[in-house]
Amino acid sequence: MVGYVLSQFPYLDRSGISGYSFMNPIDGIEHKPKTDVWVGNFVLQDTDDVAKALAIWEPVLEHIRNAWPEAVIATPKATTAFKSHLDYFRVAHDKGYSGLNLYAGSRLLDATSLTADPSALGQAFKVDCICQ
Repeated sequence: MVGYVLSQFPYLDRSGISGYSFMNPIDGIEHKPKTDVWVGNFVLQDTDDVAKALAIWEPVLEHIRNAWPEAVIATPKATTAFKSHLDYFRVAHDKGYSGLNLYAGSRLLDATSLTADPSALGQAFKVDCICQ
């Protein structure tokens, strides 16, 4: 499914959709199978008509529903229209400190995490990623 979604990026771009996404594998919990998660934040610029953005996405989502009926598609129940990109930016920009990217950098460990308890750190990697 991830390959299909990625293959739709040119269509989304041509349709005026822009944004970012992350695709991550997640190990199964409590004997459930490993799953893949795709998350994104997308905008359709130069309009405040939310229905237009949803209409662009609908063929992509419909294909996913038909091809992978077991897929869970979680779309927001409410969307927000902004009059300008600046209005969107004021709400959605990364408010973290420089060098602290909570999305892309979430797997990075700081110095304290690496040095505070090497035994516990080793055990966490051993359990989490089955590194023996």
